[in-house]
Amino acid sequence: MTMPHGPESVLLPRASDQFDVLHQMVAAHATADSIVLDVGAGCGHQDYAGRLKPIVGHIVGVDPSPRILANRRLDERFQSTLEEFAPTHRDHFDVLVASYVVEHVSSPMRFLVAMRECLKQGGSAFILTPNIFHYFGASAFVARRLHIDEWVVRRIRDHTR
Repeated sequence: MTMPHGPESVLLPRASDQFDVLHQMVAAHATADSIVLDVGAGCGHQDYAGRLKPIVGHIVGVDPSPRILANRRLDERFQSTLEEFAPTHRDHFDVLVASYVVEHVSSPMRFLVAMRECLKQGGSAFILTPNIFHYFGASAFVARRLHIDEWVVRRIRDHTR
């Protein structure tokens, strides 16, 4: 959550619903005319974008996977990485959400610069990521370092098997 004097990290108790908290945090910073960028929006299997629609004006999604084109929870869809998308969308978004994305980023500094580039002055960015000490966080960390994360994600998401 962006605060007047700098960024704040929020660690949630185990019993918290992370998407409820994300919704509350975005609602505290968004208005009915806010333009939101959902980074790593995917096919829309997570409902947080649908939950944000009633409180914001417009939701744009960006994801390198072609599956984003099937995401009907978004007002606009772009099949692209954030780093490729950012130069043509400078200072455009009031709010940026990256849910379960940063643990897959190969160049964190380039990713953060692209995030900042997309945000309007005073905009807010919300990053949701698993705890690295949780089995999922640790698995994502190891898979990324072994360069097998994309293969693993494709295997997990393959609903035809």
